[in-house]
Amino acid sequence: MNDDQVHRAIDEMERSLRVDDPALLGRLRALQRRQALDVVAVFSLLVAASVLLGVGLLRSSAIVWCAGLGAYLASFAVDRWHKRYLRGTHR
Repeated sequence: MNDDQVHRAIDEMERSLRVDDPALLGRLRALQRRQALDVVAVFSLLVAASVLLGVGLLRSSAIVWCAGLGAYLASFAVDRWHKRYLRGTHR
């Protein structure tokens, strides 16, 4: 199967799901949106962490460096929360 055939098969399954179980399709789309938001959040935190850590080292600023470290640790926390959310064990 090539990519076009796979995409057509997926589109056909989505059309069938819309008719058979629209609630399931809604939950899948919500999960995809949630995943996209979490990826953006982790990426943004990692970028902020790298910038803050670099600036903190260049300027010898402990406050900026600690903020970078906090952003770095927060990115791991968001990723861990996202994985727990996908497993359904979020609190």
